[in-house]
Amino acid sequence: MSVSRTTLDGRSINSKGTTERITLDMGGRALTLWKWTEKSQCKSNSWQARCFLDGRTRQISTREEDIKRAKQEALSWYGNLISGNNHYHIVSGNPNKFEQVAASYIERCENLVRHGKRHKTFAKDIQIRYKNYLEPFFRNDSIDQITTPRMNAWLRWRGNQRISTQLLLTAELRKEITILRAMLNEAVSDGIIKELPTFPPSIRVETISTKKTPARTYFNGEEIHQLLTLARKRIVETRLLVENPPVKGGNYQKILRDREYLLFYIYWLCGTGMRPGEAQRVKLKHITEHTCEVKTKNYLSIDVIGKRGDRQVITKHYLYSVFQDIKIFFKAQLKQDDLLFPISPVNGLKSLLIAANLRENSRGERRDAKSFRHYYIMQALADGSSPWMLSVQCDVDPTIIKKHYARHMTPQQYKDELIRSSINKLI
Repeated sequence: MSVSRTTLDGRSINSKGTTERITLDMGGRALTLWKWTEKSQCKSNSWQARCFLDGRTRQISTREEDIKRAKQEALSWYGNLISGNNHYHIVSGNPNKFEQVAASYIERCENLVRHGKRHKTFAKDIQIRYKNYLEPFFRNDSIDQITTPRMNAWLRWRGNQRISTQLLLTAELRKEITILRAMLNEAVSDGIIKELPTFPPSIRVETISTKKTPARTYFNGEEIHQLLTLARKRIVETRLLVENPPVKGGNYQKILRDREYLLFYIYWLCGTGMRPGEAQRVKLKHITEHTCEVKTKNYLSIDVIGKRGDRQVITKHYLYSVFQDIKIFFKAQLKQDDLLFPISPVNGLKSLLIAANLRENSRGERRDAKSFRHYYIMQALADGSSPWMLSVQCDVDPTIIKKHYARHMTPQQYKDELIRSSINKLI
């Protein structure tokens, strides 16, 4: 293997002297190691390895500043390429450009989606935000040119860019800053820059919110009782129409099943604290029945495929008997892979809420199926359950419980817990 050392970027007569290169002859193929010089004003001192294989230019950072160690890393990487272990970046232009780093990061996100490690829209959302609000401003910038003043200029530019709203939403700006930070981290990982540039202090001013943390729309105990009473009444009325159908109208058998299904659905959400989407993923094989000598203490445990991870949910006692009724409701023997709630009764629930005059709360905020989960958490807090216990049961961070749920609580709701203490006996 022969080694030939060139001058600074000496492969071209029109060289700007911004790179230093070493070319290794790999049996007729060129493996090039290069790094930025001081003239390039790039902060990275790491050697990059590059080769042309299968019709594409491939590149990786050796993350080494010493040329001997960089050669070893480059040779090892090249050997893996030849053997089929392809860990590289495909380069179609200057790898120091922001758009190239962004493409590398988006490709990484797409791989995470393909392997099921992120939501199916994860990479698409990032790409849309990048195309709309990052690429137009940073398109022609090199990574090392993205400094604190440059990001501050982007913030001013971003303040004038709108698609559908007159105001720049704080939450949207936060997401774009997160994507920008992730792309700059990609450049650090590739050795293009040594460290992240300092983000301007004005970002905090732009992203801080003066609004109160939004409250969850929930039901209180009286409203739940009112809703369930109306749901049962409608079932009784429909059953009478099935038994004695009027001359006009019809399809009462389907209406009856839909209303019974809706009642079971409400029972289930109120007794588990599950998200509506989680309830619709529950299969018969995920449910385990637990019986006790006292029948009123029977309960169910459910293996839930959750939003943040899988967990086990313990139900309220009454849900055990409801589950027996659900199995009777489906008549035919449920198979282990059958979904318990294959569809979401959105329209039926909306109709019931409107009929009960509970569609909106006193602040004009609309209620939906998720409001039953909020009722479960609020009721558990009122009954003395700890936020930590609820965070495990409901798959929600304790700080979220404090900000969104406990803010509604008053001392009167848990006065028994406050009064009851071992110090009472001592005194």
